[in-house]
Amino acid sequence: MKRLTPPFLTLICALSCNLTQAEITLPNIISSGMVLQRGESNEIYGKAEATEAIRIEWMGNAYETQADSQGNWSILLPEQTVAGPEQMIIEGDDETVLLRDVYVGDVWLCSGQSNMELPINRVREKCEPEIANSKNPYVRCFTVKMDAVFEAPQEDCGGSWKEANPRNLGEFPAAAYFFAREAEARYHVPIGIVVSAVGGSPIEAWMSEEALQGYPKDLEEGMRYRSAELCESVEAENNRINTDWYGRLRDNDAGLKGEWFSSDYNDKDWTHIMLPGYPDEQGVKFDKGTLWLRKTFELPERLSGKAGMLELGTMIDSDEAYINGVSVGSTPYQYPPRKYAVPEGLLKAGKNVITIQATASSGRLYFTYDKPFELKVDGYEVNLRGSWKCKVGTEMEAIAPTVFIRWKPMGLYNAMLAPLLRKQFKGVLWYQGESNIGRKDYRAKFRAMLDDWRKKSEQALPCVYAQLPVFGISGDGTGESGWAEFRNEQRLAQEIPGAFMASCLDLGEWNDIHALSKAAIGKRLALAAFANVYGEESVIGSGPLPQCSKSEGGAIYITFDSTGAGLMIKGGGQLQSFAVAGDDGIFKIAEAVLVGRNMVRVTCSEVSNPKRVRYAWADSPLTANLYNAEGLPASPFELTF
Repeated sequence: MKRLTPPFLTLICALSCNLTQAEITLPNIISSGMVLQRGESNEIYGKAEATEAIRIEWMGNAYETQADSQGNWSILLPEQTVAGPEQMIIEGDDETVLLRDVYVGDVWLCSGQSNMELPINRVREKCEPEIANSKNPYVRCFTVKMDAVFEAPQEDCGGSWKEANPRNLGEFPAAAYFFAREAEARYHVPIGIVVSAVGGSPIEAWMSEEALQGYPKDLEEGMRYRSAELCESVEAENNRINTDWYGRLRDNDAGLKGEWFSSDYNDKDWTHIMLPGYPDEQGVKFDKGTLWLRKTFELPERLSGKAGMLELGTMIDSDEAYINGVSVGSTPYQYPPRKYAVPEGLLKAGKNVITIQATASSGRLYFTYDKPFELKVDGYEVNLRGSWKCKVGTEMEAIAPTVFIRWKPMGLYNAMLAPLLRKQFKGVLWYQGESNIGRKDYRAKFRAMLDDWRKKSEQALPCVYAQLPVFGISGDGTGESGWAEFRNEQRLAQEIPGAFMASCLDLGEWNDIHALSKAAIGKRLALAAFANVYGEESVIGSGPLPQCSKSEGGAIYITFDSTGAGLMIKGGGQLQSFAVAGDDGIFKIAEAVLVGRNMVRVTCSEVSNPKRVRYAWADSPLTANLYNAEGLPASPFELTF
């Protein structure tokens, strides 16, 4: 299908005097710039005066209804093919609403936690060319305003439709955007992404009261927060804890009192340590509070007064950074990369000083290995790794835990998901699970959540979900791993009708739960959608998945599907990351070889009668190298005989 050409928009002068006085109200999801789902009947609804006559003009046709005694009205528009931009006119007895730039294409509901929420601004360094060339009115995003409500499902949510362009793109959720870009480029239809995601949220927060009926403890927890008094008291206690702890921190910090950030401060008696790393592993007696760090570096004359960029990777927990006595940035929690713009006029020729006030409030103070740790100035790079000086500013007890109310069961469903379920969608993109690692009921809850969304929306809602990529400590597969166990649960969740897993194991970073590879994640989600939702039989949408296995003569034979043109060993060499165990349950490293195009033979000289086999069983299985010829990684798994 060729790309659509925007038609000439007719000027309707008669409407102009009424537009700002319209009493017809619409939910935010029904607004200018929206995308309607092609091939489906789309409901347009809102509120007006009781019994008011409502008329919609759309695509050359008129549709009429009457508001009920409460002022509620709804019109079901018939199925449409790809279109846009168009305009929709909604008229009442005395007022008119004009919606502009309305499209008909494919709409995807994108939900989950921080890796779905993460905006393109956080991965900007990986996609500057894409941002610069992002203007595309056929890709549109509606980001739901974060909120949690426990009393009842809401009818509306905050948010607005925005088109993809360099001005807007920084706030677009990255994984969802790159999915949309792939889909629009492939099918040449408008793609709308409706993103409802909250960092740190467990799956229970996205489940309704009905979906939680099989989980009485979670339901009881969510019901408790229907008390406004409880919510107010919890928030008040959260504020008290933070105000008290950080207030005492500031009042007692010798570094602030003594202005240790000053460029001419004498730090000759400070302790030497090496960064990045753990200060407490280097003889620094420090647990919680503030640790001040200083480093002197030299710049050539030509860079005097130039602007720069200070990059300090990530750290636990928070920090404020100074150059030559001037604060250049701060970050209040551990996850975001520290990238601080250094303004013109601050850097000078010769000696310069970087000072960091590092705060450990609940975690163990740590500057992350293998992250950028440098100052960039006009093409010149100052390597900040190595020797620093440090001194304790204040010592504190760990901050008391606070309660994230928005993570409680059903709160996000009521506020951020329920208001969307009257809208027609092509499907769901789901990237969530980090907050549920270690819990044993995820697969059942995932099914219950999807079944409930489908029932309430009266839609099939196929769901494409991201298998969690590597993160954390590497391993050889012989030990236990909560992340591997969770990935195996995600693999098994493909038994849920209409649920399809995107292979993303190799797209993470061992030292960053928010990996920068969101463009690749979007492409993997797109492949799974192309193969399973759009029905392209020629597309391989998944990495190899164990289909069946048998133990015979001391060897295990595993047959895989989703092998495409055949199994392969990425990088060549020997297959790795396989382990087997006998009746004693003790896993040993195993040898594995390819047999034909879709089978692997696994043996271990130390286990003569294997009963269990694992693959890629570690938080970060960095040696896992079983792929299909299309370049997609095999899923971690455990099989028992």
